Amino acid sequence: MNTRNQGTGFFWYLGTAMVFFILIVILVSGVYSSPVFSGRGTENQPYRIEKEEDLLLLSRAFLHEKQQYYDAYYLLTRDLDLNQLENVMDKNGWIPIGNEEIHFNGFFDGDGKVIKNIHVLGNYAHSGLFGIIGKTGRVTNVILTEVFIEPREGSAITAGMIAGSNYGKIENVQVQGKMISKTCCVGGMVGVNEGTISDGLATVKLIVDDELGTMIGGFVGRNSSQGFIENSNMEVVIKGDQNLAGAVNQFAGKNEGKIR
Repeated sequence: MNTRNQGTGFFWYLGTAMVFFILIVILVSGVYSSPVFSGRGTENQPYRIEKEEDLLLLSRAFLHEKQQYYDAYYLLTRDLDLNQLENVMDKNGWIPIGNEEIHFNGFFDGDGKVIKNIHVLGNYAHSGLFGIIGKTGRVTNVILTEVFIEPREGSAITAGMIAGSNYGKIENVQVQGKMISKTCCVGGMVGVNEGTISDGLATVKLIVDDELGTMIGGFVGRNSSQGFIENSNMEVVIKGDQNLAGAVNQFAGKNEGKIR
């Protein structure tokens, strides 16, 4: 009897079984791939967002804590329609870029291009294209259309089409879409602003839920004492209980800062 060949065969079968098991785990759980952008993420050579999948991978880079993307420079190179991603999108729709643990502290230049069909459906504490824009974060020249946001209920939830919360700078941004207000701080542009917003336009339909939040506005839910908004406007239609709708400030649900 050739015991050497028996041993070799055993290990061959064992190795094959291990490979098969790993493949099954990969197929069931899914594997995150780091973004592969053209560019270097610098001011002179920003990462180029050239397709819908690039934007999705950017949001997942924050979800999976890929530090090299937190404060990089990004340039949108063409119009995007996120409906193209419906087969691979999370069940709760768009995953906002940045969260409570990791803020977006980079520079995102939309270059006047349009991002269409961002849908955020519950689950996130800060809902929008961005979850939280940090103190050194800057978002400029972005146009969002056909946005739909339905934030989850809660006293510390923020929602806006560009960002749930802003501590940085938002410049020359236009947003259009629909939001359901059932939480603390909801605004067409930003839920809570503790940074600067300039030259913004929000065209929004606000559906006022019976569980009315405390700060809801057509442009910003709450403009804090550190917040500054200038040269900005909004066009808002408020639907829902007329008694509740009448309590909503048309521009800012609560203003503690400066608006001019």
